[in-house]
Amino acid sequence: MSPSCFPISGQEREAFCFPNTVAVTWQPSLLDTSVRVEDPVKLATLLGGSKLYGNDLLVPLRELILNSADAIRARRVLDTDYKVTEENRYPGRIDITLESIPGSDDHYVFVDDDGIGMSESVMTGPLITFGKSFWTDPTASVLFPGLPSDPRFHPSGRFGIGFFSVFMISNEVAVTSRPADLGGRGEYKRKVLSFRAGSASRAELRDYDRSLGDSVPGWVSTRVKLRVSPAVFQSVHHHGSGISDTRKAFASYLTRLVLPLDVHVNVRTPEGLQTHKPHYSEWNADKLGEQLLTGEWSLDSIPTSTYASQLSLLTPIEAGGRLLGRIALSIHTGERCLVLKSVGGVLSKAPEDLDLFGVIEVSPDTAARAAGGLIADEFQMSLWARDQLGRIAELRLEPEEIANAVVAASRFNVDITNYAVVPSRAGNLSISSIVEAIAKSQIIAIPYTGGPPNQQRTLVYEVWSEHAKVSPKDIRSNYVILYNTKRNHRNRFPVIAAGETILWSGQYFFSCLLRACQELSSNVICVDQHRCNLGVYDREASERERLRKGEALLLDSYTIMHSDHPDRKRFDGELVWSSEEKE
Repeated sequence: MSPSCFPISGQEREAFCFPNTVAVTWQPSLLDTSVRVEDPVKLATLLGGSKLYGNDLLVPLRELILNSADAIRARRVLDTDYKVTEENRYPGRIDITLESIPGSDDHYVFVDDDGIGMSESVMTGPLITFGKSFWTDPTASVLFPGLPSDPRFHPSGRFGIGFFSVFMISNEVAVTSRPADLGGRGEYKRKVLSFRAGSASRAELRDYDRSLGDSVPGWVSTRVKLRVSPAVFQSVHHHGSGISDTRKAFASYLTRLVLPLDVHVNVRTPEGLQTHKPHYSEWNADKLGEQLLTGEWSLDSIPTSTYASQLSLLTPIEAGGRLLGRIALSIHTGERCLVLKSVGGVLSKAPEDLDLFGVIEVSPDTAARAAGGLIADEFQMSLWARDQLGRIAELRLEPEEIANAVVAASRFNVDITNYAVVPSRAGNLSISSIVEAIAKSQIIAIPYTGGPPNQQRTLVYEVWSEHAKVSPKDIRSNYVILYNTKRNHRNRFPVIAAGETILWSGQYFFSCLLRACQELSSNVICVDQHRCNLGVYDREASERERLRKGEALLLDSYTIMHSDHPDRKRFDGELVWSSEEKE
């Protein structure tokens, strides 16, 4: 069979010939490659509910509170009649009402606000468009020119998912809203958007009509009404046994949840009213301290003197007129941190990975509003930490309290040389006192823990010998052995090296110590000694730890000494630093 050819574009050109092919005329095809969602309702149900938020049945109320708060913040920027006054420094109001339904165990929950409100186009557009936040939608710029970019406006809504969480707890949802009358532009009619069978039902939009049972207070811009089962408010942990106690616990939880919020919140139940009055930036230190030590977020108690010092250190962090936190470096010795993280004005449960005391604003790490990074940038936090260390130097604190504060400061790019205090068997030592010990021909041993090359080596709190976990303070030795405090692992303070490379920064205790040694003398060295014989176990024999008193302990350690020290030959490890060299 002879080769077949095909013409290109219907013109006589050089033919492209392919053996054993059929002659065809090629024409380009225009394909729609846009992403399509075949079942958006199903997607919203899956990703806007428990799959995203877990089984926390109070998440929908948190999301509605934040939506209301954003609407109020927007109105503060846009409405000239919505002004800050001496009597009302935080204009705006959110009411949450729990109302029993006669003849049923179910309740109605109403979330009302006097924020910016919604027009019909917003209620039928961004509100029910999954994954599209109104504040980032072009509609916001059209309706409110300049608002999204106004430096005074910081909405918490970013993902356009929060509203759909209501279907986790309710199949009967109604949203009633009207645009707020901004600057006397005229009265707007209320509209009602209702879902009668959850997110799978067809949304119905109609005019507000009292003859149909609609009843919304005149001050309200937006109301969200949910029918919920008792499981919603029973999900709050409480110590009472009846429905009355459960509803009280529900109200207490919500007022606690909004502790950092810059909006008045009223929570009404059949048992009464509980309120949140903003703002923590203006509370006296005693009131803020009480809030840190009570409620579901209650943490370890601390001594009276330490508590008083912590309160005196509370300092606001601000940028561009925006409050980013009111915090202090933590000086207490408890295992947990007394810091509350605020995401958009509500508390976020997150690992306590900050050695701070107070309230700090963080950005949402995920659409579920898990606490992410600090909103304050590195430079702002560094300035704040330096100020804190200066304040701490003026207080009469215990050495261990100072050590805790320095550890907390070390993560914020601040030089800790003049403040660092390190535990040893001889007590807490400053860098200058360690340098003095070296000048008197003492050897400084710094046992470390660390994995394979390129992993961090850190100053130890407890280390594993051949038989058991041992604290350096249980070692009797001729050397000055330094060790870590239990809480220091979270920060940069105890970090020594990345792999075998020493990390040089004022944030790291070890590099600060070596620099101070360099100023002392030109013949100070540091040796990385594998299985260094630091001394003997100095406690009574322990069957559990399988150690005998007087047993030698061999630990990986950095040792610092004069190069001509009589015991230098005992340390045949790698020379990793000399005061004659520059880092």
